[in-house]
Amino acid sequence: MVGSRTYPPPPIGPKGEKRVIPIITIIFIIAIILLSTFLLLFFTMGLGRPTIVVTTHVSTTETVTTHRTQSSTSISSIIQTSLYTVTQTITSPIGLIYSTTASTSLTSTHLILTTEEHAYTFLYFGLFGNMDTSDPPPFEFTVDNTHQVAQKFEITNYVKLEYLAVWGRRTSAPSGKFRIVVTRDDAGVPGSTITAVEVDAASVGGGWSWITVSCNVILQPGTYWILVYSTSTTQYSVGASGNSIVGLVSASGDGGATWSSESARDLIYKLQGYITP
Repeated sequence: MVGSRTYPPPPIGPKGEKRVIPIITIIFIIAIILLSTFLLLFFTMGLGRPTIVVTTHVSTTETVTTHRTQSSTSISSIIQTSLYTVTQTITSPIGLIYSTTASTSLTSTHLILTTEEHAYTFLYFGLFGNMDTSDPPPFEFTVDNTHQVAQKFEITNYVKLEYLAVWGRRTSAPSGKFRIVVTRDDAGVPGSTITAVEVDAASVGGGWSWITVSCNVILQPGTYWILVYSTSTTQYSVGASGNSIVGLVSASGDGGATWSSESARDLIYKLQGYITP
């Protein structure tokens, strides 16, 4: 054909190409979606909020003191002390954020009065005996391990005896001990021992003074004896006066097997303790 031209078909341009999305891009998009979902749940449900914990500890002590007035009224004083300790902590899923502790103490006092009757025991301090401390004394008795002397005395109340003493001195070289004994009465002579206390011979001087011993014995109302002698051949003199108090002296020359009355004499002695009327 005259005047005609044949052309080849046009090439396929970019619009006709097939594009492939890289796999790394897909993974990235999925990760973004999952992370967004997790954060949304985390804050919506409160999982990401800080946790505040407040702990209060209370420790209370109470002291009660009671005394009785002369009008038979009992007064009780109650002192109450409370210690408050408050601890506050703030935590989050990543760990401890803040912690603090504070303490305070509160004290309160209450008085309670009551007229309820109670049985109370009253004790009186007592000092009694024959306390003629003449130097030298009007009379004296010599005691050793065979010669003994005893003074009878009577009490009408309960007595908690704490100290007793005799007026005496050592008259020979020291050895052994000087013994002071409280005994029961046995038909008018010294009987069974209630308490016995000893003093080293070297601690008793050669001048007249109180030979004092401590004891802790409760005596019921009744008749008793103070018995003195030496545990060795060391000799002592114990002072006496005329018959000026209730009681009498008995002396023994055979270690207490037999006794003779010295009714015109009283040993110089003193008893000290507490008396319950």
